[in-house]
Amino acid sequence: MNSERERRLVGVGGLSDYLGGKSSHTIRSWVRLRRVPFMRASRMLLFDLDEIDRWLAANGCAASEAAAAAAPGAAAREIASQILTEVDGR
Repeated sequence: MNSERERRLVGVGGLSDYLGGKSSHTIRSWVRLRRVPFMRASRMLLFDLDEIDRWLAANGCAASEAAAAAAPGAAAREIASQILTEVDGR
């Protein structure tokens, strides 16, 4: 790949893991409702984790820069949990 950064693309299962175990049914519902950034490769759903990080940040979660730098996966899961609670209306 000749790009400056390599895209981190994952499927539904990978996004589920990245978001701390959110169900694939919920993720597919978000896709159907266009609530999460995604792309399709034929019938396969793909998610760019950089886009997901931006989506999480844009939806009003206040994670500290230090926490994000120290443990990006853990910070992303914490942010995702907060946003997902708002998106699901719980």
